[in-house]
Amino acid sequence: EAALMPPREEFCSEVACPPVWYHAPTYGACSKPCATGEHSRVVRCEQILGTGEMAVLPDDRCDSGDRPNEKKSCNMRDCPSEWMTSGWGKCSLDCGGRGTEIRLVYCTTLLTDGVLVNTTDEACQKARPAAQQLCQAGDCDPEWEIYRWGVCSRSCATGSQVRQVLCEQTKASSLRVTVPDSDCPGEKPEVLQPCEETDCPGIWHALPWQECNQSCATGTQIRRVDCEQRKANGQVVRVADEVCNPETRPATSQDCNARDCPEVWFTTDWSPCSVSCGNGVRRRGVACTQVLTNGERVIVSSESECLRRAERPAETQPCYLEMCAPTSRPSAWGPCSHTCGGSGMQNRVVLCQQDIEGGAVETVSDGECTDIRPPTTQVCQRVDCPPLVINSAWGECDRECAEGRQTRSVECQILRGSGSTDVVSNSVCRSLRLPIPPSQQACNSQHCAARYVYNPWTFCSRSCGSGLQNRRVQCWQLTRYGDSRVASNLCASLPREPLQQGCFLERCRPVWVSAPFSECSHTCGGSGLRTRSVTCQFDNGEITDDALCSYRVKPTTTRACNRVNCPFHWNTDAWSECSKECATGKQTRRARCNVVDFAGTLREISSRSCTSVGLTRPDVERECNRIPCLASFEYGEFGTCNATCGAGYQKRVGVCRQVSAEGSVVNAEGQCGDQEKTQPVQLQSCDGGICPGVWIGLAWSACSVDCGLGTRQRDIICVDRNDPSRRLDELSCRITGGKLLGEETCRMPDCRDGTYAWDLGVWGTCSRTCGAGQQRRSVTCQLTETTSRRVVNVDPSNCKDLATPESSRLCNEFLCPGYWELALSYGACSVTCGDGTQDRPFQCRVRTAQGSIVDATHDFCNTPQPPTSRRACNRVECGGTGFFTWHPEPVWTPCSTQCSQTRKVHCYNPTTRKYKQDEGCADAPIDKPITYRYCVNNGGERYLWREGPWGNCSQPCGGGIRMRTVICMNVIKNEPAVSCPICIEPVKREECNKVPCPEKTDDDVNVGDDDDDDVVHVITTDDTDDENDDANDAADHKESDFE
Repeated sequence: EAALMPPREEFCSEVACPPVWYHAPTYGACSKPCATGEHSRVVRCEQILGTGEMAVLPDDRCDSGDRPNEKKSCNMRDCPSEWMTSGWGKCSLDCGGRGTEIRLVYCTTLLTDGVLVNTTDEACQKARPAAQQLCQAGDCDPEWEIYRWGVCSRSCATGSQVRQVLCEQTKASSLRVTVPDSDCPGEKPEVLQPCEETDCPGIWHALPWQECNQSCATGTQIRRVDCEQRKANGQVVRVADEVCNPETRPATSQDCNARDCPEVWFTTDWSPCSVSCGNGVRRRGVACTQVLTNGERVIVSSESECLRRAERPAETQPCYLEMCAPTSRPSAWGPCSHTCGGSGMQNRVVLCQQDIEGGAVETVSDGECTDIRPPTTQVCQRVDCPPLVINSAWGECDRECAEGRQTRSVECQILRGSGSTDVVSNSVCRSLRLPIPPSQQACNSQHCAARYVYNPWTFCSRSCGSGLQNRRVQCWQLTRYGDSRVASNLCASLPREPLQQGCFLERCRPVWVSAPFSECSHTCGGSGLRTRSVTCQFDNGEITDDALCSYRVKPTTTRACNRVNCPFHWNTDAWSECSKECATGKQTRRARCNVVDFAGTLREISSRSCTSVGLTRPDVERECNRIPCLASFEYGEFGTCNATCGAGYQKRVGVCRQVSAEGSVVNAEGQCGDQEKTQPVQLQSCDGGICPGVWIGLAWSACSVDCGLGTRQRDIICVDRNDPSRRLDELSCRITGGKLLGEETCRMPDCRDGTYAWDLGVWGTCSRTCGAGQQRRSVTCQLTETTSRRVVNVDPSNCKDLATPESSRLCNEFLCPGYWELALSYGACSVTCGDGTQDRPFQCRVRTAQGSIVDATHDFCNTPQPPTSRRACNRVECGGTGFFTWHPEPVWTPCSTQCSQTRKVHCYNPTTRKYKQDEGCADAPIDKPITYRYCVNNGGERYLWREGPWGNCSQPCGGGIRMRTVICMNVIKNEPAVSCPICIEPVKREECNKVPCPEKTDDDVNVGDDDDDDVVHVITTDDTDDENDDANDAADHKESDFE
């Protein structure tokens, strides 16, 4: 029908217009913001062709006298004053750390005429650039660092002195490190020399004491005392007593065993037999006694010392007179058939037995016993069972497809001791950490069957006559995510209703029908014509009178034709400059497709016009400068951060590379000049994460009592582990462990009356076989009570007025044999690729008589050859493939509730941009960066730990436990939550009152009568023991974490 519509426009005045100048209505942006710039606009020569198209012509086709201005001046004003700087001067340090370098900084103004002049500093509005900055100097040359001679190993006779002599070097990072001795100039200074070649003063040498002439109650013992002297040659000889100081001569006799004799068991005679027939017992008195210094034997209140020396003698003894009648005797009850719930049973055996002489028992028939027979069964374990989680079977699903829900009952039940079952709140089971299964779950998650969905019919395709109506159909499917459109092939097997139907509204009016145009009279560049016939017809093809059709819309019977451009051709510009100076660049030029129109005007048209008629497009790009580039340094990834936490630095080393003429990167060792010998290093700052803090306690307050047990307090703060003067937030310390105790018990001098003295133990084994070890012994403060003369151990503070004996002393003060020590890390690889080697320094070390470890010559070591200190490295092919090294991802994961972060570290080749498994980086030039670190997660502003007050200590002394409530809260909703960081959870229990309790006195012990009816019942609770064990374990962990 569109083809039958008459045209609404046609060509007229097919003559081209005269060429005219065109200029853009506005100028572009100014080339300079100040100091006289210029802006320009587009100016070109244009012509409207006879076809109505616009053509761009060469400028010489338009009148040059009428050409509009293409450029004009702008921003003719002085520029604002700005800072100018010179280059940086020489660094103030030649080596070994960071120095300073300076430069000139002055304020300048660019005038309107383009002249740059200096002006005052006040004219520059921006901040003045720095005129001084830090600069990094290189490594200093190694040099000998000589330390002071140590103390002579002997104050007389012939000893030796040792000093430390190290080859040290100050690095560019200001760090002074020890390097191999071979790096230092000249011979290494001596590290060992003799000293003190004189006779020593005489000293008294006391031989061991002889045995005491009494075992207790104050005896006497003697010993021999000689005067000895160490000569200059080191030999010790016995000399006359006059050589030694008589005032310091040790005693040759002393009192011994001036103490009460040890406690021993004392027994009385046996009593008569306790029965008139059968097996009985007889008794005697048993007591722990002690003979005092005056010979008096007394009974002591505690039998612990007697039990420590010997078993307590029996107080009873079996006896037998004559045979008695048999009796029924039950055995012990067997185990219960159930552990709880009230339905268990216990069994036991009841036998008829008769005692016979010698304590033996004989079993006889039940009929011979005349007494009442005890029961053999009984009900047991009438206690409640622990709660259990009981769940029913799943119910029916509420949907057949697209994910429904099914439910079940989940109950926390307790089987009572009476046998009944009670249902309690699920929180009871949850508090016991029993898993609570879900009470509902998804079911029938499969998709529902696909179906057709039809759109409404469209309007009739024609407003008159016979037309068509269409409608669209789509395939839809209901899933658990909702009802959505799916692929049509899912509905392919379903029957489909028709998508098109006929329609008729009314008969149409006749319209003009045009026949095809005839061939054009010209091929191009002229005014060709085509003709055709036009008739008035109904829609069924019936021709009628032209008067029934509108002449206003009658199609034309003639049309201009072949008023087109003549054949196309290519024109090219000159080649551009090469894009690269080396490694094969490119040159380009422009190729234009031109046409000459019927008026003789040359116009540029689309390139597709030439290629569409088979014209080959000239080359517009070609290679140039196919030569290799100069060698330069290429850097890999930065290495591991030198700081495990806080601010640090990481470095990387450059490798000499070259881009070949073909553009590939190859190794160019030896072609980067003198810089290559120094293996240039680049540094950058890095963050090792948050440094964990450490708890420290401030000074304790005074004790709350003057004698006996009291309490004292102190403040606990969190500080930087490396800088204790810097105080941190408590969150930084909760990573490392629990908070220290802020309160403890204290013991002042004992309130009891008596005499205090030090009790000394035997010296232990020396901690070292050479090189100044230590020996230790126990030093205990003891109280001898005035009234009872009993000796008890008390707190050392009670002996503070007495001179404290030494509890440790030096031993084995002589030089140890030498040993080999390897450095922790290897040096640089000998090559960057192709199987190199790495060495690590080794040194012979020796422990001196004073205990310090120093370097020694190799002949000091116990083996003639040093250990192996070389390994292979950089085993990668040379020739452009690069090497694999560690490449850490820059982003850490968010801080978890465990107060940790992770990141990924890949084995990566920066040249080929390929990855490998971790084994591929076994020879990497750097160690693998860390993938895990601590961080502080304070829960944000939503989740916080809330701490309740501490409860009372479970013991007044001797170590107890106190507890408090710690709850995770959602502070927004003010309700309990489970999302608080576990790593900073405050402690819920801690030790308290760890001062030892005073020993019991006679007044503290309740002594009852000797009657058999007096029975002491001691009740222990397993839960209390478990809590104390847990508390001790927690305290042990807390101490180890702090250390």
